[in-house]
Amino acid sequence: MSHNCAYIRQHYQVPAEVGRHVIAYAKPGVILVDRGHYIGVVLDEDSKKRISNYHPTHEMQYGELAETRR
Repeated sequence: MSHNCAYIRQHYQVPAEVGRHVIAYAKPGVILVDRGHYIGVVLDEDSKKRISNYHPTHEMQYGELAETRR
């Protein structure tokens, strides 16, 4: 998907956006990819910087936009 989470924002009523800081299951990370019904997040603790899918409303807290992408 290349719509920068527009469907997720509309359907789930959350401020998902590529580049936004999140807390996913109590772990900080950043949204890097729009994956349709999911958001692709890289957790700060992941040394390999793998993108994992997370549901936009389950155990997810949204923060500010990151100043630069990783």
